[in-house]
Parts: sequence; structure tokens; C-alpha cells
Amino acid sequence: MKRLRIDSTLIVLAILLLVIVVGAILVGTVGRNFLSAGNIRDILTGMSVLGLVAIGQTLVVLGASLDLSVTYVISLSSLLAATIMNGNAGNIPLAVVVTLLVCAGIGLLNGLIVTVLKVNGFIATLGVGLILQGILNTNFEGAAGSVPWAFQLIGATGVGPIPVSTLIMIVLAVVVWLLLNRTRTGAHLYAVGGDPEIARLSGVRIRMPLIWAHVLCSVFAGLAGLLLASRLGVGSPTVGQQGGYALLSIAAVVLGGTLLLGGRGSIWGTIGGVAILAVVDNVMSVMQINPFLKDVVRGVVIVAAVAVYSRRSIVRRRPRFGPGGTRTGWRRRGEGRRAGDGGGRGRTGRRDARYHPRRGRRARMNALRTLVSPRGAVFLLLVLLLVAVTVLNPSFAEPGQFMRFLQRVAPIAIVAIGQYFVIIAGEFDLSQGSLITAQVIIAGNLVGQDDARTVPVLLLMVVFAVAVGLVNGLLTTLLKVPSFIVTLGMMLALLGGVMWWTGGAATGNPADSFREIGRGGIREVPLLDFLPWAVLLLIVWLALGIWITKRPLGKTLIAVGDNPRAVDYAGARRAWVTTRAFVISALSATLSAVLLVGYAGVHPSVGRGYEFTAITAVVLGGVVLGGGRGWIVGAVAGAFALEALFMLLNIAGVPSTLRDAVQGVIIIAAVAYSAVAFRARRRRGPQSSETVTDEPVTAPAPTRTIHTEIRGD
Repeated sequence: MKRLRIDSTLIVLAILLLVIVVGAILVGTVGRNFLSAGNIRDILTGMSVLGLVAIGQTLVVLGASLDLSVTYVISLSSLLAATIMNGNAGNIPLAVVVTLLVCAGIGLLNGLIVTVLKVNGFIATLGVGLILQGILNTNFEGAAGSVPWAFQLIGATGVGPIPVSTLIMIVLAVVVWLLLNRTRTGAHLYAVGGDPEIARLSGVRIRMPLIWAHVLCSVFAGLAGLLLASRLGVGSPTVGQQGGYALLSIAAVVLGGTLLLGGRGSIWGTIGGVAILAVVDNVMSVMQINPFLKDVVRGVVIVAAVAVYSRRSIVRRRPRFGPGGTRTGWRRRGEGRRAGDGGGRGRTGRRDARYHPRRGRRARMNALRTLVSPRGAVFLLLVLLLVAVTVLNPSFAEPGQFMRFLQRVAPIAIVAIGQYFVIIAGEFDLSQGSLITAQVIIAGNLVGQDDARTVPVLLLMVVFAVAVGLVNGLLTTLLKVPSFIVTLGMMLALLGGVMWWTGGAATGNPADSFREIGRGGIREVPLLDFLPWAVLLLIVWLALGIWITKRPLGKTLIAVGDNPRAVDYAGARRAWVTTRAFVISALSATLSAVLLVGYAGVHPSVGRGYEFTAITAVVLGGVVLGGGRGWIVGAVAGAFALEALFMLLNIAGVPSTLRDAVQGVIIIAAVAYSAVAFRARRRRGPQSSETVTDEPVTAPAPTRTIHTEIRGD
């Protein structure tokens, strides 16, 4: 008897039906009719904007990429269209065409950076998003332009209970479905997302499908911006950021059954995911639930829904984010297997001494080669930035000023250390920023002016951090929910809880003794004059992190990111190892929060954006998104390089509105250089007497190493 195969889209639709039934019951308890024409119209209206963005996001996710720039594309398109229209209905065609062409150009830029420069999609689109944010901040201070009434009808009218905007979304979804299932481009996109190397060997031009996916994604974001402009009547430079469309669109795509690793998914599943989010939001609005608790419920629903089918639908594949966005099981023998650089050192740790002599001219050449390699490039960048800062501001070289610089960098560097352990295992942690905020609020409200509460509250913060890390790790490893979704759900839940607790305002005032941890230090230190506690804590945390990387836990984490199946064959407890990485990440965020209380104050937005800054620092430090390769010291150096870059832009007099744009350009350039250097290094092969051959990694080598590393764990 043939076994019935249930498609993930059917599961999504079944979950949607269940959510509708439960929502109708809950709404009925407050005397409202869930299925009334007005309520259905509200749900469909709420679907249209996120639905357009999610359709475009589906295309890039199918190609094993991401697009975090859609948030700023939406804002830019609304401003551009409203400015060109300027209240004149005759300018509508021109405004729509120009806006969509600009959006297509942004998508083309994203696609070229990902495919030609081989920068992974996360960093490429994050950098482009920063550039767009700089453009928006420079040219627009608030709402601009005017949308004529004729264009506003698109967002205000409908056919029966169905809004025009929803009809547009459905028609475009049908077009994209035909593109994916009835054209060669769609088939090639699935192939590239599934395994780009096999696609290439099959004769597929792997660049073009992904470029088209990014172009269409930006065009759909532009359409969403046009729709928002028609509703608002003006263009807004913050409308995209306020909606949080980048992360929510990714959540809707994964909620709809599309694999975050690419190669499997459908448009109708995405529409189902968008509908689930819209129904949940509508039910909470009708029941007049505290708006701040919506994020908590939304995060729980996203994780729970994905967990329903993730165990059966997620198939182990190659990591998505390798150098150039692709990784296969083929590599050069001996490449990337040193501890801290992508694998185990072996039984004795004497591999470097045997293959990489440290004497004479050859040693100097090896040192120079390391400096310009992806692993060493961040140190070269950091030195150049520090020299430039010192030239422009000679007082920076004074011990006191330099210690203050280290004190400012310490919180983000500590967060980067935690993010390193998660990323090196092939996962993400998007909950770090919200956890920092939550811990700051906990400290500010529970410590108060009573010094006797300091130690108990610190212990409570540690317990809370361990709990958050355990939840993130266990949901990721046991329920097989992608860590991106798990930590996104945790981020929403923590932020919603914080906003509910504080009402969105700054609350709490911890005692000065607690603040002293972040802003105090040892005075009158010889040569240094002042040694901040933050710097000492950073040194201790980094030393502890280096020690972990030398232990079985750290080496097994690298092995998990490099080849999880080999770790399973070796008998290692991969779930528990990965879970501990999330716990370390949560503890790092907590330590950073303790420092931030000292000089950043108690505010519900104190940790905003820290997760992306940490990920950027880690990748800038040469760590590969997708796991298996990287150095913890490089991640910390990446954090210092980012802060040095901010300082240089400030000293150089670059307008604050342009700093985001410059930062985005430099981040993309640095990561692109690392990717190019890595490919050049692979083509040259390892500089040793070892034979260079392109062959699959044999099973005995990683298995033997893993057994050795986990023996005492």
C-alpha cells in the first residue's frame, strides 16, 4: 500500500483553518462575529502589504538567500512615489514606473553582490539596507510628497469584502506561482537553492536565477511601499522600519513551509503563513488585548506553527552561508581543519608545526599570507582604522582615551563572543538584543536603590539567561525548528514582555553600586591611568571563550557547523552541544546588559539592533555564516573594527545621516574581500607538502577527530 505523502502547504492550510476556528470561538466570547464582512475585510487588508513582501522574500529564500533590505526599499518607494506624484493624478504612471525601476536596480545590486562578489545574502542585503537608510536619513527628515485621491483609492476600495490591494496580491501570487512551476527560470531557482554545485554541473547558470530572485524581491517590496503610500496619502521614511517587514516576511515564508536553506517551498504556503499572522493579529485586536502582548503571542504562534511540520520537512543539507553562498562536501584535503579555523587540530595539536614552519623567510611569508587571508584581514582593517583615528585625533593614543574606547566596545564585543559560538555551530541567535533589553529592565526595576539586592538580582538574571538559552537551543535541536525562527519568536516575545512591563517608557533606577560595574574601574593604574571593569570583564570573557574553543565542547561545535552528520555518526550529543552554544550566547547578552546599565541607562530600546551588530562583527572577523570555520579572536576584532569605524566617521566630520551608508559600503567591501581571498586561497591550495586533491572528505578523518575531542565531555 502506497504511503500518503502530505505536502507542507496542506499542513500550513490545516493550521490556518485551526487558527480561524479558534479565533472565531475567542471572538465569539466577546460578542463579536469573526466571519462578518467587515472583519474579513480587515484581515484581508492586513494581509496585503506583508503578503507582497513575503512573495518576493519567498523567491530569494528558495534560492538559499535572504533580503533584509526590503524594510528600507519599502520606505524609499513610498517617498519616491509620493514625491513624484506631488498630488497630481497625471504623474501616477511616471511615479509607479520610476519607483519600480529604482527598486529593481536595488534588487540587481543585491543580486550582483551575492552572486559576483560572493557575499552571503544576509550581510549583502544588510549592508545595502544600511546604505538605503543613510540615503533616507540624508534626504528626508519626515513625511514628504502627496498622493492624489485617485491613487489612494487602491488602498481604500474593494470588490465586495475583498480589498483591491488583496486582489492585486492574489493576482501577483498566481503570476509568481506560474513563474516557479511553469518556466525554466523557476526550475533553475529551485535547483540553485537545493544544491548550486549540482545545478552548475547540470548546466544551469546559477547566477541568473538568484539575481532575478533578488530583483523581483525588491520590486515586490516597492509595490508594498506604493500600497502603503496610497493608504497614508504621503511618503514616510520610517514606514518600513515601523512595520518590521524584513523579519516578519521571513517568518511568514518559513511559517508557510519554505525551507530556510532553500530549494523547497511554495507561494501558496507563504500566503497561508501571512494569513495565519493576519488572523492572529485580528483576533487580538478584536479582543482588545494589550498591544504590547501581541508580539509575545505572535512569537509563540510562529514557533509553534513551524514546529508542527518542521521535524518531517527539514532535511539536512549543506549550510547555506558558506564562502560565496555555497558549500559542498568537496574540499581540498586538509583544508579548514585546524581548531579555530574550521575544524579539529587532531590528536596531538602538532599539525601546524609539521606543515607550517615558523622560521626565517618562510615564516615571514606565512605571516604575511595570514594577514591578508580572510582570518587576518579584520586585524589589518582594525590597524588601519586605529591609525587613521590617531592621525585625525592624536589624543586618542593617550592611555585614558584608549581605555574609554575599549570600555565602549566591551558590551558589543562580549555579545559577539556569544554570537560566535552559535554561528560556528551553523545557527543564528536573533534574541540577543531583546534579551539585553529585558535584562536591563530587570536590573533597573528590581535592584532599585537597595545595594543588598544586587547579588540576588544578578543571580536571577543568570537564571533567566540560562532559561532563554535552553529554550532557544532545545526548540532548535529537538523540535528541529530553524534557529532563525526560534530566536525571532523569542525576540518578539521578550520585546513584547518588556513593552508590556514598562509601557514603552524608561523605568527603574538601579543603585550606583550596580552602575559602577559598567562605568567604573580601577583608578591610578601605572601607564594606563584608568582600567575599566568593562575591559577586565571582556578580557576574562574572551579568555574563557578561547579556553572553550580548545576544549571538546568548542571543537565539537566547529564540527557540528562543518559536518553535523559526521558528528552524529561519531556518537556525539549534538543537540546538547548546540544547546550549550545558545546558553553561552544568552549569558554573553546578560553580561553585556550589566555593563550597559552603567552608562546607557534603563530604557526599553537599549538593546535594539545589538543582534545584527554582533552578527556583522562576527562575519567581519572572518567567521563563516553556516558554521564550521572561524576564530573567536577575529569575532572580537570585528567588534573593535566596527566601533573604530564609527569613531573615524565621527572624527572625519561625516554627517550622522550618512554614517549608515558608509558603514554599509565598508562592511560589504570587507566581507567581499574575505570571500575573494578565500577563493584565491582554495585555488592555490594549502602551502604545505601535503598533496592537494579535490575529493570528498573521507569519513574516517572527521570521525576519528570527533571521537578524540569529545572523549572527556
